[in-house]
Amino acid sequence: MQTLPITANDAGMRIDKFLAQALGLSRREVLLVLEHKCVYLNNHTLTQKAKGQLITATDSLSIADYSNIISTEIIANPNIKLEILSEGNGYVVVDKPAGLPVMPLKAHETDTVLNAVIAHHPELQDVGQTGGEGGLRSGVVHRLDTDTSGALVIATEEQRWQNLREAFTAHQTTKKYRAIVHGTVPDSGTKHMNLVIAQHKPAKVRVVTRPEQSNSSERECDLSWRTLETFHSASLIEVQLGTGFMHQIRVMFAHMGHPVIGDKVYSNPTVAFKADRQMLHASSIEVLDIEAHSPDPEDFTRLLEVLGR
Repeated sequence: MQTLPITANDAGMRIDKFLAQALGLSRREVLLVLEHKCVYLNNHTLTQKAKGQLITATDSLSIADYSNIISTEIIANPNIKLEILSEGNGYVVVDKPAGLPVMPLKAHETDTVLNAVIAHHPELQDVGQTGGEGGLRSGVVHRLDTDTSGALVIATEEQRWQNLREAFTAHQTTKKYRAIVHGTVPDSGTKHMNLVIAQHKPAKVRVVTRPEQSNSSERECDLSWRTLETFHSASLIEVQLGTGFMHQIRVMFAHMGHPVIGDKVYSNPTVAFKADRQMLHASSIEVLDIEAHSPDPEDFTRLLEVLGR
């Protein structure tokens, strides 16, 4: 336990600001330290809710060891086996299984795609730092939702990361998904919608039906699709994204009246067909000189067989 001296000049300062100055931490790191209950004020444990509390010269402030909390080193986990779809100079494309997050949100987490990849590519650590990322997000070029399966590109070299991110930002990619959705979907079509993040924890997106001038996070999104097979009250579709936005396919098709089967956020809980996870699969990706294809996972194929019967 470390005691932090409080002087008369410090009196009236917010606790988060004082901790940042006294310990040389960023705002994000201070919030992590508070979240993990490492800070004690007058022998009482503080949480994030106390970040704006003002200190006095008579307060006693102490802090427990927090080094493992703010670490940005990704812990290698060679026990996670990932299928490699493509690999080359400065990149690897993995076949992400459903249920496995792309990256750790906290330093001690070990069950993510990055934990598995860094076990074979230790050079991955801190890739992306020139773009303000790196750390626990090292090498991440794009993301898939935890319960979405399929092709995921990870950069293992800084210049390759920069080139790939520029290509994604400029929409110079071809991303195709396969999804099993509720209802009978028209043979093909294109949709444009404005989306905005409605909440962060847990993440949720909503469709904007009319412009919101005060909302700077509003994004114009588009996608196209073709229906590959229809069943009784369900359809197998292939979706190609024009833009890339959080939950884009899920929220747009739900808004159209065809939520992805198994989607616990955007699907009506009373629907006839259910699944353990959202039936959304990133089947292929093309970006720069990279091309990779991911076959349907077992649970996806199994549901198609059930629907076919």
